[in-house]
Amino acid sequence: MRADSSLVTHVIPAHSGNFWQGRRGITITDITIHHAAGNITVPNLGTMWQRVGLQVSSHYGINGKDIGQYVLEADTAFTNGNQDSNLRSVTIEVANTVSGNEAGERAGWPVSEESLDSLISLVADIAIRNNLLPLQVGQNLTYHSMFRPTVCPGPFLMSRFQMIADRANAIIAEDSATSSGMLYGVARQVIALSDRAKAEAFAAQLNAAREDPNLSFYYVIERPRT
Repeated sequence: MRADSSLVTHVIPAHSGNFWQGRRGITITDITIHHAAGNITVPNLGTMWQRVGLQVSSHYGINGKDIGQYVLEADTAFTNGNQDSNLRSVTIEVANTVSGNEAGERAGWPVSEESLDSLISLVADIAIRNNLLPLQVGQNLTYHSMFRPTVCPGPFLMSRFQMIADRANAIIAEDSATSSGMLYGVARQVIALSDRAKAEAFAAQLNAAREDPNLSFYYVIERPRT
């Protein structure tokens, strides 16, 4: 198994009974974030997904600067407790800084700043490679409790979802701007795209989702990169 992301530091294949090969013709549309319910290392999470008969897995796991991959993105990890969501999602488990259910719930299931930084970088990388643009909370950047009754990913991560999306979108914009000699800006949105069609589509998505009918978004800039 070869990692999909260049950010991965550990590749630990899950047991074949804990995921499906392929996605049954379904296209990836979401990145789903989970907390790991404990301060579990990336190798230990991989060992868990290797247990025969567990029927649970995730594509990725994060603890600090360590990023593990357990299931290929082309395959379906059993993470979200919902078959349709599993088929559409790339899933990420993020280690907490506390262990034990009572302690975790009392603390709000926090994660370290290092883990948060790694999560943002990985989310941006997955989004770029799977053309999930822009990342929008509750749409293509999702969380476990959207698909089944659970406290996961916990109050700490939930309170930071918009920040995760904003910082990941900034990374995506920078990557796009440096990969082409042309930039297309979208008014009132801090993002620059190297693909005019993507810029127009992005503006259309923002217009469709806007709450203020007097506010409109449109691509406005076309210039050579200096």
